[in-house]
Amino acid sequence: LLDADRTVEYAWVASEHPEFPDAEAIGDAVADLVD
Repeated sequence: LLDADRTVEYAWVASEHPEFPDAEAIGDAVADLVD
């Protein structure tokens, strides 16, 4: 999070990389929004 001076006050770092969702599922969801 940044304060009023844009100085970092809090930073969160994951201990492991999250799994990314299926690219095809993302494409289908975007296609549904566009239609």
